[in-house]
Amino acid sequence: MTYCDHGWYVNGTVKTFAADDIIFDTERVSKVIYDLKGGKAPDLAGLTAEHLQRAHPVLPVILSKLFQLIVMVKHVPVWS
Repeated sequence: MTYCDHGWYVNGTVKTFAADDIIFDTERVSKVIYDLKGGKAPDLAGLTAEHLQRAHPVLPVILSKLFQLIVMVKHVPVWS
């Protein structure tokens, strides 16, 4: 899927999704964090997969709420 001004390109057609259609549940976020490969270079903030995997168990709850809020308000916060 790639994003365009009118929605998402999926298999050659443009699909639109409402904020209610996209759900970041805690279990899914937990699984993605668990499945991250370790030993990779850190991101721009210096975080690695190991940081996320060894973080407090509440992290997937917070991240799922953050991701859902980003989708709902259609704005990605930028930290500088």
